[in-house]
Amino acid sequence: MSFSSTSPDASVGPGAASPHQPGHGTVRDRLMLLAIVIVALMFLAMVATIYVKSWLAGPPASALVVVRGAEAYNGTAVTLEQAGKVLRTEYLSADNSYVARFALPAGRYSIYLSQEGVEMGRYENIRVADYQYFMIQLGKRPEAAGPPRSTP
Repeated sequence: MSFSSTSPDASVGPGAASPHQPGHGTVRDRLMLLAIVIVALMFLAMVATIYVKSWLAGPPASALVVVRGAEAYNGTAVTLEQAGKVLRTEYLSADNSYVARFALPAGRYSIYLSQEGVEMGRYENIRVADYQYFMIQLGKRPEAAGPPRSTP
């Protein structure tokens, strides 16, 4: 039996030459470092995106304005404004059960109703506070009246 097969290899011992030169990493080491840098940059980009989106979104919605209509109001545009700036427009239809809902931060708003370019109503200076809602119930629209009937 030969002891040379179980003896340690001479090239692996403490005095053996290292495959790495001092101060120089291998390609594998550089790729690992590059991957860590990329992951760190992606993490920072995600955190920055979340921060910017929440900052741009403004205050969270804590109040609700609801406009309810009937079938006669099909196609009516409900426009929500604040300080003269149009925030959003919803249209009453069967798809939304003739209801327009606006989730908003607390404040003062105006609502304009129009159908086919004709203004039907205006609600000015609506004030909603945190965790409150304002409801506008549109009544049944009167049908267009024809000419007066003459009695014989």
